[in-house]
Amino acid sequence: MKHTKGKWEVINIDNGFPTYVKVKTDQGDKLLCDVCGLEDGINNKDRLIEQIANARLIAAAPDLLEALKMSRWLLNVNTLLDAGNPASIKIDTAIAKAEGI
Repeated sequence: MKHTKGKWEVINIDNGFPTYVKVKTDQGDKLLCDVCGLEDGINNKDRLIEQIANARLIAAAPDLLEALKMSRWLLNVNTLLDAGNPASIKIDTAIAKAEGI
């Protein structure tokens, strides 16, 4: 499974609801997702803050996955750390989750 290539960025955060995550690609910009706030009684300001934080985390996902893969490689070349290391396990679990493995 491959994710959408390009620079992921948060847009429309100054205009209130909703917040979007946009991907800049070689073929132009395209909307990746609409990040909604929770409808559980949280006041609008708090909900917007949470919504923006969620959108930023989503937008960072491709960079985080790349960093994890680089970290995995570094752990593999460092013979002092084995596959049972807690950091290795978390890295492998996160990569598998992101790639649908």
